[in-house]
Amino acid sequence: MKAWLRAGAIDKDGFQEAEAGTPQGGVLSPLLANVALHGMEKEVERAMLPDLVTWYKGVMGKKHTQKATYSLTHVRYADDFIFAHQSKEIIEKLSGIVAQWLEGMGLTLKESKTKIVPPCAQGGVDFLGFQIRQIKCSVRQAKRMLKTLITPSREAKKRHQAAIREAIRQAPSHAALANQVRPLVVGWRNYYRTVLAKESFARQDDLMFWSVVTRLRREGSKTRATAVRMARVLNKPLPKHADQKMTQHIKVKGMRSPYDGDWAYWATRLGRSPDLSPRVAALMRMQQGRCGHCHLCLLTGNLLEVHHVDGNHKNNKQGNLQLLHRHCHQELTRTMLHDKTTHVEEPCAVKIARTVLKPSGGSDTFA
Repeated sequence: MKAWLRAGAIDKDGFQEAEAGTPQGGVLSPLLANVALHGMEKEVERAMLPDLVTWYKGVMGKKHTQKATYSLTHVRYADDFIFAHQSKEIIEKLSGIVAQWLEGMGLTLKESKTKIVPPCAQGGVDFLGFQIRQIKCSVRQAKRMLKTLITPSREAKKRHQAAIREAIRQAPSHAALANQVRPLVVGWRNYYRTVLAKESFARQDDLMFWSVVTRLRREGSKTRATAVRMARVLNKPLPKHADQKMTQHIKVKGMRSPYDGDWAYWATRLGRSPDLSPRVAALMRMQQGRCGHCHLCLLTGNLLEVHHVDGNHKNNKQGNLQLLHRHCHQELTRTMLHDKTTHVEEPCAVKIARTVLKPSGGSDTFA
């Protein structure tokens, strides 16, 4: 890794030697951290497996290696990571193993960030701008003893409030104010839309409004009431945090990657895949990965067809399209063609015309 950082780079001016490593917060920094810390979780699980099995047997009264391993939870993003377990003794022993593993990589744990927190601590745990804490549930609320709450952290809310206040203060004009604030609001609310952030969003909108009032007062509004009236006018084009629809985050299964070739899973999850056309990928997500005819799952390797519900191939509106298995599409097409070709008795053209031919001479009549 050190050799990689000092290797230099090739650009339009030729080879350039690296005077320093990758700066913290750079584009390549998270990737290098993931490369350096890859395999840490598996090594910790292997070293802690006997202790996990012993703990699980003491709690549940039976031995189960796989469930004992699942009792240890770990989350990592770049160089920030969390290990969670119900036993404090397991966590205390685990921290020594992590420090020993990092020492072999030439790294050390930062003491200010390393701490052991009980699950029901007052402040919870701050991780990547989120506050994670647990509260005790009443008997009527749930069967579980604890409920996990994830909200924007206090420091993250203060930083966002300060950034919006500065953007409002530095805006060159009232017309440019919305353009200054919009990226900050949209980015922040998208980041926290999957957690319990409704109250935080409403609070940020209130603070943003009063920041506009403060600017108007500094610009010479005579009274507070006048500044408030003007702020209500300026506040209309501003994006609102509370306009963001809250969505539930669905965890990625196992060790899946967007580049593993499983287009059925990723198109259903994201609505896009490099192996599918945009229309097919969008239909996969809209139909939640199921066939529009038999309602069975669409799997990687299945042959797919886009079906037009009304039979008009020129009508490519989204409501007229369905994604089907190829055999389901063939079956449905045969049914539609059969319905169109149903024989109907034609009416007589004129009075002398007959729908059924009249036999001539003394021949037998038609049955």
